[in-house]
Amino acid sequence: MKFLLALLFCSSLYAKEITLTSENTVSLLGPVTRQSIGEVNQELLKVSQQGKEKDPIYLVLYTPGGSVMAGLELMQFMNTLRRPVHVVANYAASMGFHILQSSSVRYVTKYATIMSHRASGGFDGDIPHQVTNRLKHVIDLVEKMD
Repeated sequence: MKFLLALLFCSSLYAKEITLTSENTVSLLGPVTRQSIGEVNQELLKVSQQGKEKDPIYLVLYTPGGSVMAGLELMQFMNTLRRPVHVVANYAASMGFHILQSSSVRYVTKYATIMSHRASGGFDGDIPHQVTNRLKHVIDLVEKMD
């Protein structure tokens, strides 16, 4: 099944039409969780093993965001594939925004929503050592993403 999708480059108002098929498209629909990212990574790997090395895979996002750690796992995994991953945003909020931004080629649809905000979260563990170390680790990750 083929789909035509008119997209706009984030950096300009230049319209480009691409064809999304089951051979070149993987979708992240819903929250960014370890489970959803595990499933997306499996699909990306499967699709990347087909086709020509220079042909992009399109990762289509419709996500409110979620786990920073799971999102970072996806961002790192995308860079290990034999085919480049181009990210298409229909709705990319929170961690979805960061996934979009991590791609070297990104598209947003005409009526897309992209949104970023300051990271939030909580920590468990012994005070002060475990909590302090975990907080420092997350601050370092967030600073790298920003």
